[in-house]
Amino acid sequence: MTSPWETLVTAALLGTERQAFTPPAETGLLGELLSRLDAANPEAALLGAAAAVSLHQQVGQLPAIARKPLPTACDLDDLPRCSPQAGHHLSLMLSGEYAKVLPEWLAAVAAAGQRVPEFNLPALLDLGQRKTDLQAAIAPVLGKRGQWLAAQNPDWNFVTATEEDTSWETGNRAARKALLNRWRSQEPERARHALAATWKQETAAEKTAFLETFSTQLSLADEPFLESALSDRSKDVRRVAADLLSRLPDSRLCQRMTERVHRYIKFGPNQTLEVTLPEALDPDLLQDGIEPKVPYNYSMGEKAWWLLQIVAATPLSVWTSTQCTLEALVQAAVQSEWTPVFWQGWKQATIRQRSPAWVPALLEFHLATTQDVTYLQDEDLQQLMALLPEAEQEALALNHLQLKGIENSAALRMLYQVRSAWSIQLGRAVLDALYQYITVLEAHPLWHLLEALKEFALWIPPSLLTEAIPLAAAIENRSNWAASTDQGCWSREIEKFLALLQFRQDMLQALTQQSK
Repeated sequence: MTSPWETLVTAALLGTERQAFTPPAETGLLGELLSRLDAANPEAALLGAAAAVSLHQQVGQLPAIARKPLPTACDLDDLPRCSPQAGHHLSLMLSGEYAKVLPEWLAAVAAAGQRVPEFNLPALLDLGQRKTDLQAAIAPVLGKRGQWLAAQNPDWNFVTATEEDTSWETGNRAARKALLNRWRSQEPERARHALAATWKQETAAEKTAFLETFSTQLSLADEPFLESALSDRSKDVRRVAADLLSRLPDSRLCQRMTERVHRYIKFGPNQTLEVTLPEALDPDLLQDGIEPKVPYNYSMGEKAWWLLQIVAATPLSVWTSTQCTLEALVQAAVQSEWTPVFWQGWKQATIRQRSPAWVPALLEFHLATTQDVTYLQDEDLQQLMALLPEAEQEALALNHLQLKGIENSAALRMLYQVRSAWSIQLGRAVLDALYQYITVLEAHPLWHLLEALKEFALWIPPSLLTEAIPLAAAIENRSNWAASTDQGCWSREIEKFLALLQFRQDMLQALTQQSK
């Protein structure tokens, strides 16, 4: 039996000029409605019938019946909701405006013992699903309502960490890696045993992904398993295993690398470094994770590349056990023809072994050899600075700022890497240096300094806003910039700089307001 809708579709496809249109014969109220259509105007009658039948089908559908039991009602929240103004700030950040300030807002809400407004919960949970680096800051400010809501959606399980243990056998790669991460942070031996049990069944990509979780709570207890992974057929698996073992100075791999360093590098007279490059890449070196081919971004020969990797996997204590100080060692490396080998090798070893003692000497070496660099992004500098406590990072940056000025490339790059809330002392020193640069110095405007302002506004204490406001007037008074586009660019960037500081100040003040 043809349905009324099918009849109308057929009539529409044929056209009312080729075949006279007759509304479907229906009973009841629908039939009564269709009978009132004006048959003298077949096009209007067809469209009217289509509208009536379509609406009739929609309203005639029965709602779906949920077969699952209703979830348990959410407990009453025990945290006060943040103020409407604070919720407005959150809405702005979730929409993309001032989004970089969100981590500071989340930390401030948690410190104030408040929670996110209910209206913002879905958007914030969606953001947490996409940005794993925010998850730890989001969970404490959700309140009981947010925790309850997250439990209803598997995509938001980062809140409750509810990966079932059975997901190790049944989950996809992401779920299994999440479970391994949790086990590594709580019970590392359980993660190791679980992976060992399924190791032979895993693909190379899964082995690589799962092995990377061993960086959490890595210890010598992991060494036998990682040593066996060095024999894996996959190059990526061997690479990750070798990298992990090189972070353990007492591992057998590090001891093998130490023997090679003693074979290839000698301390000569007058604190010099005498290097003999490896003649060939034997199977033992390959199994210990030494890559034979030089990466495209390394400008050196193959044998120097092999030696670099050996130095990077050697315990740093091997070098400090000599009579040389760190500064003397670095100086000897600078004066040798193997500077890139030692710089990259020691840098990688310092990061792998998390040795802050080497950082100052390596930083000085790096900054001295990259004085003319004008870009702010400096991965080497960032990785080394991250090994230092925040107070030491600030002290180093402040020292460079006071000695060399904010227009100096090294000082600016150092400041750019201090990515945490600055102290009043550092914030005030940067504002003073900016003011002096704008009002006194005759140098041409530095464009990378303008770029840095976008980051500085995230870290300078908002309480210094009143001390920052004179920067805008200082720009307007630069007569020698007035005829160029420089002044306009600086004015706009300083305006954005002040606006961001103002937003952060308002944001923090809103969290002190009592919510109703």
